[in-house]
Amino acid sequence: MSSEDTWNRIHKQYAPIFLVDACALFLIALEIIIGGAMEKSFNNMASEALIALVAALVVMVLANLVVVVLADRSARK
Repeated sequence: MSSEDTWNRIHKQYAPIFLVDACALFLIALEIIIGGAMEKSFNNMASEALIALVAALVVMVLANLVVVVLADRSARK
């Protein structure tokens, strides 16, 4: 980053997005753990549930990439 002011401004601007993302990731991980515990095995979890969780993770990763690019462009201004 070009300066400490820029660093602080970009972090303040994008922190809420990453906080929501971290909370969603926590909930997905919790669902995998609880779902596996309730089925007594992670191998017996419903395939639809696993597909939904993996799809959510993919969407989160893609959203993070978009946010990172936007933050980088913002910082360069």
